[in-house]
Amino acid sequence: MVFKEKLSAIIVGYNEASKLDACFRSILFCEQIIYIDLFSNDNSVDVAKKYTSEIFYSERTPSGELTQKKFINKPKNEWILIIDPDEVIDIDLKNQILSFFNNEINDEIGAIAVPWLFYYRGKRLNGTIWGYKNFKTILFKKSAVAFTNQVHSARKIKSNYKIHYFKNLSNKNVLHHYWMDSKDQWFEKHKRYLNYEAESRILGQRKTSLFKLILAPFYYFFQSFILKRGFITRYGLFLSFYWAWYQTKATFLHLKLKMYSEKKD
Repeated sequence: MVFKEKLSAIIVGYNEASKLDACFRSILFCEQIIYIDLFSNDNSVDVAKKYTSEIFYSERTPSGELTQKKFINKPKNEWILIIDPDEVIDIDLKNQILSFFNNEINDEIGAIAVPWLFYYRGKRLNGTIWGYKNFKTILFKKSAVAFTNQVHSARKIKSNYKIHYFKNLSNKNVLHHYWMDSKDQWFEKHKRYLNYEAESRILGQRKTSLFKLILAPFYYFFQSFILKRGFITRYGLFLSFYWAWYQTKATFLHLKLKMYSEKKD
């Protein structure tokens, strides 16, 4: 059956007023836009009011996904577009989304992943773990999504559904992610994530060991700088060292919590 599927959109924001306008303008093709503000100190809400009357407030959680979990029943449509305030849908991607939803959709499809481009200090990243051939799942069928309490992977697609991937068409049909403006911003954000990383990995039943901890700094630097071609981008060395630091620290905290839990049992 050929049909036109209406979309709802969700944005969760905190002090992102400078980027929100572009984000909202890129999703005006959605019938419904819901903005959830985490009690921003800037004029984020004033920006949001220009585009939607459906504005809600929520206390900050470890990640935006956990906030989305609280509001997942607010959208009136079955298909939901979830986007961050520092992201912009390229016009070619918008046209591809509209074309997709104007045609017959396989009932097995529960989500759609799109090409994802990262920008650091306003410059596009071509390499590192963040800048090399990334995709992000941004469109979800409400009935196909289950939420967990994990920091980086709170949204899960149910096993009876599959994710449909849009091919990268020469970096035109992409989701632009204006990610970090400075190293201080990167450090502050990921330091906050570390407070929840160990528990999240335990919930996700990830395995760890002393050997993995020893290997971590070398493996993750190699992953970002060599395998993900960090050497071809301006900030690749710096970002690869940071990635190795973060993953090593997270592995240490994970191992520490695991040993504590085993001792307690």
